Amino acid sequence: MEMVLINWVDAETTGDTAWQNLEEIKTDAIKPPPIMTTIGFLLHDCETHLAVVDTYGPEDCSMMHRIPKEMIKSVSKLQIEREDPYAV
Repeated sequence: MEMVLINWVDAETTGDTAWQNLEEIKTDAIKPPPIMTTIGFLLHDCETHLAVVDTYGPEDCSMMHRIPKEMIKSVSKLQIEREDPYAV
């Protein structure tokens, strides 16, 4: 299975269920969204999104990250130095 490093723009939510101070929220609103980095095994790649997991076995895997293509800044293929024990 191919391993990739994905840099992507995160969508953020600021605040909680309580009332927020409007001036503080306006100050936070002008900050650019953070660029996140995800490394994982590529499960799916189509025109709308990529899906990766960070751990997998023959029948189970960790949680999946599905990242919309519009949010992706770059994708780099990583070299895995061992044979894939689950390759078909």
